[in-house]
Amino acid sequence: MAPSAKQLMVDGDSCVEEKEGPQADLDAELAPLTGHGSSPSADIESWSGGIGTENVSPALRKASHAIALRAAAEGVSLLVASNDYPGPALPATDPDVTAVGGTTLGIGAQGQRLFETGWSDGLVERTGNGGPWQYRDIYLASGGGASHLYREPSYQKAVVPSSMATNHAGHPGRTVPDISADADLMTGILFGQFQPKSNRKTTPYTTFVGGGTSLSTPLVAGIVLDAEQGQPRNFGFLNPLLYSLAGSPAFHDILPLSSSDPQVDRAAFANPATLYHRRHKPVVSLFDDQDPRHTHQVTATGYDTMTGLGTPSGAAFIDGLRSAARPRRRAGN
Repeated sequence: MAPSAKQLMVDGDSCVEEKEGPQADLDAELAPLTGHGSSPSADIESWSGGIGTENVSPALRKASHAIALRAAAEGVSLLVASNDYPGPALPATDPDVTAVGGTTLGIGAQGQRLFETGWSDGLVERTGNGGPWQYRDIYLASGGGASHLYREPSYQKAVVPSSMATNHAGHPGRTVPDISADADLMTGILFGQFQPKSNRKTTPYTTFVGGGTSLSTPLVAGIVLDAEQGQPRNFGFLNPLLYSLAGSPAFHDILPLSSSDPQVDRAAFANPATLYHRRHKPVVSLFDDQDPRHTHQVTATGYDTMTGLGTPSGAAFIDGLRSAARPRRRAGN
């Protein structure tokens, strides 16, 4: 998204949270902010990770929030993945970070957008030969919803509908995501990797399609960097700027499927796609699942809990972000 950008890769040491805990994640998130002296090592930080649900310990939440505050204080735009399963998660719900959700995106042969909707993949299965399909569970989806830890920030008021901002306790909470981009594994990007094997003389190279909000987060970060290029100062904390552009051409509003979508396009992601099939085993398939009873989230006109404000709309997003970041003149000056 920003091919000439200078990039700093920070890899966490043993980020398997079930075994080592979240310390390595926090260390990696903090590393670009320590910088040299008082200067951070990067203007924009994209973190394809998280520390879990909002039910983490208060000490862990405070440590994560302290990092978010430090990024904002140092003028660093901190973008984090909203999670790959329905519901709010940390640090995405922290009001001082920009949470990036996911969409399902189809691109045509000429580079045009064929379709784009909220990312929510459900699983259906059937047993026997030609038995009926039965719903199983949500497989992967753009994380989102109203936080029960953080109150609704001022930049979201008058933008996020009260029905979406109301948490389980009945109070307005910080709602995620803020913005989104392609994340569906079925419409993601092609990855390539070398996999060394101790019992082989050669190192095989394999490719696979990957996605998740781990993909959408750096996609958005790259576009933000394009907008920041050549500007007199860093954008820093993005959310007040983003929400000031709500409803403008800066965003492509992501909507649910409708009868106007060509069947040939909808079939690319709405019809079951077989994940595996072995003899005498169930057939498990993936489909686009927008049922709020399963996700407790919605894709809707304007702000929604799957895609936030929408996806960046190319040059209009860049121009809008630059305009919103310019200092406003006071009356009489």
